[in-house]
Amino acid sequence: MTRQKWLLAISAAALVGWLSWLGYAVAFHRLNPPDVVSRSQLLASTYVVVAEVTVQDGRPAPSVTVVHKLDGTGPDAGGTLSVVNLPDATTPANKPLPGSGRYLLGLVPDRGEGFRIAGWPRGLGEFTTEPGQVLPKADDDKPGDPPRVRPPLAYPWTDAVQKQMSVLGYKW
Repeated sequence: MTRQKWLLAISAAALVGWLSWLGYAVAFHRLNPPDVVSRSQLLASTYVVVAEVTVQDGRPAPSVTVVHKLDGTGPDAGGTLSVVNLPDATTPANKPLPGSGRYLLGLVPDRGEGFRIAGWPRGLGEFTTEPGQVLPKADDDKPGDPPRVRPPLAYPWTDAVQKQMSVLGYKW
């Protein structure tokens, strides 16, 4: 076999290996999406906490207990607070909260008493960053589709989230 044929065979094997790796990575991340904390949401927050959330009947209760106060003004660890839009919260994978436990919450004061989860970055053509607001119709929306609503985000307090928060300079 000539040198050119060997190079072609090696290049083809490298291409097949690379495409296989990309296929594996896409499949793995679709099944287990990483919890990536939105830095923009943290910047919009005035109070960042790790809170103990209780899920009742598949929905989180609006009252939470602060486990760690990471930043801002609000109750210290051990305090209880009301998070108005917590029952509508989802994880970054756009799934309901998996159950009771500790969650990272970026909060802002609510108009009434208590707090609400801060908004996250606005997309092109969106007029608001607030969670729970109806978003404009997309080009691929069909007639009769329900309105799209930006859900508030709560991050399960996992090792990956803890590592991201420590890299960002938060202490607990």
